[in-house]
Amino acid sequence: MLFFCKLARVIYQNAISVIPSSFMFRQRIIEVLEQFDFEDAHILEEEILNRLLKDFPREESCWDWHAKRFFKRAMKSDQLNLTAGTKAAIEVYEEALTVVPSVCMFELYAKFLQDLLQSDGCEALTGLYSSESNKYCIHELSKTLMSVYGRAEENIVASSALVEGHVSFLLRLGKLDTAMELADKFCNSDFKHCGKTWTLKISLAIRQLGRSKEDLQSIFSLFKQSLKLISIAEAGIIWHMALECFAGEEAYYDELLDAVISSLGGYHGGQTGAEIACSVIDGFLYNQSIAQARRAYKRLLSLPGPSIFFYRHCISIESRIASIGCIEALQHLRFLFKSALEIYGQDSELWLQYYSLELKAGNSEGAGTVYWRARKTLHDPSIFIENYQQVVA
Repeated sequence: MLFFCKLARVIYQNAISVIPSSFMFRQRIIEVLEQFDFEDAHILEEEILNRLLKDFPREESCWDWHAKRFFKRAMKSDQLNLTAGTKAAIEVYEEALTVVPSVCMFELYAKFLQDLLQSDGCEALTGLYSSESNKYCIHELSKTLMSVYGRAEENIVASSALVEGHVSFLLRLGKLDTAMELADKFCNSDFKHCGKTWTLKISLAIRQLGRSKEDLQSIFSLFKQSLKLISIAEAGIIWHMALECFAGEEAYYDELLDAVISSLGGYHGGQTGAEIACSVIDGFLYNQSIAQARRAYKRLLSLPGPSIFFYRHCISIESRIASIGCIEALQHLRFLFKSALEIYGQDSELWLQYYSLELKAGNSEGAGTVYWRARKTLHDPSIFIENYQQVVA
């Protein structure tokens, strides 16, 4: 074993001279040494650890790992050491905040406390502490977590993760009004363009308010306000919430559609815009009728540059309707294919689907027309012809 320690020391010293900036390497050496229970290994382990904190004083992940190390070692020991391990970990995080009071450090500290207070963590604590001691520990951890969030706010150190964690913890404590005030505060701060912050505020408003006309109007106003401030890339979850919240509220459907059109604007051709548009159409289809869904998708298709993804979604809806014998769906499918091919005329798969539609409808003349139009329009019709031959074979 003595030989092993000497070898480990030589490897360590040579390695840090070559890769002095690798925190992960030193961490791994310590983790290996922890597997051996003899004095020389512990001495080398402590030497590396002390050097680690000196060489990487502003590395948040280093402090985080160091703090969790105390707790994990205590978990492997008996219950008497667990309280000490928890306190020791908190002391490390507190020291870390004096050295590197960054957003990341506050997030890591809060995450550690959150994990301890989660149900699984509390069950583990319950089994290891006496009942009264466990209640005291959970109480102290809760106080510490609230203190971390409070100090982060005082030091103007904030992030969407800290805001979300703070609000979630307040809800766990049953402080809905306080959580709502906090979310409202951040939606009127530098985080007013953050989708996660608005998602929190709106979800809290839905929980807090009822289903009266005035309540629904207040919630709808929040949706419209948020969509004016956040990017289309972050708007997806907001729209899902709106469609779920106003499902069955027919009076709001036209306003929702107007808001979607206003929000998408020139972004309609993008993947995110297309996904939002698809969700809206599905909402109209399942909560109103196919007629309302058609009216909605035709308005959305009138926006500049509708995506092929959205066209395919509308075609899929009408195809399902047509498969149960709706003759009217066939006319709408033809409209969708013709409209899509005006923009995506080089999509051979789209041409083949259009051809197959006419073929299945028994319109051989129409299918032939689509075939020759495809050959004439496609710059390289070879793939279309190959797939066409498989269809008619």
